Amino acid sequence: MPPARACTYWCWTAITFIQSAIAHSGLPRYTEHTITDPTDLKQHLAAIRAQGYSVSDEDIDVHAFAVAVPIYDRHGFVNPAMSIAGPASRFARDKRARALRLLVDACDRVSLALGAPKRPSAGIADSEFESDAHASEKERPLTKAG
Repeated sequence: MPPARACTYWCWTAITFIQSAIAHSGLPRYTEHTITDPTDLKQHLAAIRAQGYSVSDEDIDVHAFAVAVPIYDRHGFVNPAMSIAGPASRFARDKRARALRLLVDACDRVSLALGAPKRPSAGIADSEFESDAHASEKERPLTKAG
């Protein structure tokens, strides 16, 4: 299974491209969380497209977490995506919500600069940005060091 940023891109890619990539490289297992079945991957990509972003939680690298959001061009197509990644231990639930909010805000700005007719945030429910501790951690850095 591709990492979060690639999954975000693949959601808006022609199925023939995805099938070709799987035929060429397969879906190798990297961790116990890796999706290796093409049908499961298709369902996973549909879920990502519906929620508007992708999460990679130890599916490529053990102890790694990433979240990715698409960037739209002036035609409304997804070409690039942007991601935030790091050790899973530094991405507690509240930090994940904050990382997603920061990333969506950045992707909204880039999409707007590219003349996109829609913004990534339009497809993401406000509840995705909420967590119990989020309000008290609004201005704190994402890492424990800050």
